[in-house]
Amino acid sequence: MAGPLAVAGDVVVDALPYFDQGYDAPGVREAAAALVEEETRRYRPTKNYLSYLPTPDYSAFELPSLSFFSWVALVSKNYEIERAIVQLESEINKMKQQQGDENKENIRQDF
Repeated sequence: MAGPLAVAGDVVVDALPYFDQGYDAPGVREAAAALVEEETRRYRPTKNYLSYLPTPDYSAFELPSLSFFSWVALVSKNYEIERAIVQLESEINKMKQQQGDENKENIRQDF
């Protein structure tokens, strides 16, 4: 991105008109319009600027339709996985608690 352009003495044209001050100074609005006009002349839009790209194959994103029974099988499998996760988390918490109790006992024996 090019830096700001000095116009009309010490007034700087910037790309943030909603934030910057000084756009009411004489010549600033015209200078900004001239910059926009120059850029639109330099970069003329084409009818289809993506024409050089191949047409995307959306079939790769299509999912097969699921029958009711296969949907039920997926839901039940998901339930089994969630239940296993809860059981593993419970076991982890029990192990942490046991280790904490053992550490407390070891500390008591040291004193």
